[in-house]
Amino acid sequence: MIAFPKTAKGTDLMTDSPAAVSPRQLRDLHIEVKAAKKEIAAPSGSP
Repeated sequence: MIAFPKTAKGTDLMTDSPAAVSPRQLRDLHIEVKAAKKEIAAPSGSP
């Protein structure tokens, strides 16, 4: 018996997890997602 059967991708077919969550679900749990800022590299050859 396998307690938590997963596929090769690490997903659970019985609960369809991991899955995306809606903004409302995040708000209900007081979770705020912040994206990391991307740094723009200077073009090569510039002073």
